[in-house]
Amino acid sequence: MMGATTDEQTGIPFTEGVMMDELPMNCRTPAIVEYDGTSDPQEHLSRFENTALLHRYTDGIKCRVFITTFCLGRATMVQPVTPDCD
Repeated sequence: MMGATTDEQTGIPFTEGVMMDELPMNCRTPAIVEYDGTSDPQEHLSRFENTALLHRYTDGIKCRVFITTFCLGRATMVQPVTPDCD
């Protein structure tokens, strides 16, 4: 297993493998409603997964982009179950 790194702003750990996936030049945040904790989390995840398929995100990109789909404040409550997202 590769060692985890920590993003200075979010404190969310990702493995080196996740961080090594380069963002495509045309990569942008998915055009889905941010999750704020008041809607169905499964629906939010399904929308993200569909968008990730459309844009052909790698698993590493999915890990890093998914956190951007949360409203400010909600992103800090997301912690990986293990230090390895891939």
